[in-house]
This record gives sequence, structure tokens and C-alpha cells, in this order.
Amino acid sequence: MKLSRIILGHQRRLRTGSVSLVLLSLTLSHAGCFLDAKVEPYYGRVVVPRSQEFHWSDGGLPQTFDPAFAAAPPDTDLVRAIFEGLTDYDPRTLTPVPAVATRWEPSDGGRIWTFICATTRAGPMASR
Repeated sequence: MKLSRIILGHQRRLRTGSVSLVLLSLTLSHAGCFLDAKVEPYYGRVVVPRSQEFHWSDGGLPQTFDPAFAAAPPDTDLVRAIFEGLTDYDPRTLTPVPAVATRWEPSDGGRIWTFICATTRAGPMASR
């Protein structure tokens, strides 16, 4: 009885070792299959235009322009583009800090925010 347990234990270890060795050899033998291909920094072939052009694909029509309801692209991309530069985030605390807008004030219970910019001469910019 004891001898058969020892033999079964050795067979199990031998089988596990053999499987591990086969998997390791398959992994190492296929590791260099793509070394002759030209390595590109991006997927696909990138063609750089001769003129300086800026392309922006928003991925579709946005569902909302309201920053409070924008939850996923393309809505969040559009909100960032519209409100770019009014405020920024502190890199350490992630609290809103002034950027182009020197200050902002809520009114109507926080439903209307007025951004005051030092660069505007026509007056404050309001966002609803």
C-alpha cells in the first residue's frame, strides 16, 4: 500500500514536470517568430501628411453638452473641448483651480456658474 502511494506520487510529479517542460519549450520556441517583422510604434501603417493638419474624431454625435451629464466619450471629449482652460486641476489634490477663468461664482442654487476671466473685456462668461 505504502509503496503504491510512493510510485503514484512519483508518476504525478513526473507527469507535471513533463507538461511544464513541454509548455516552456513551446513558449521559448515561438518567442522569436516575429523578430523579422518591422516594428511599428502604432498599430497599422502610419502615414504622416506633408502639410500640418489637425484631425479630431469624436466618435459620433454627443448626447449632451451639459458637463453634469457627460459620462462617456464623445460627450466628455466635447465638454473638455468647450470648457478647455476655464479651470484646471491641482496635480496633488485634484481640486479645481483657476486657469483662464480667474474665479467663478455659483448662483441660482448652483444651477448657474459665472466664470470671470481677466482676458475678456466684454464681461463675465456664463455657462448654464
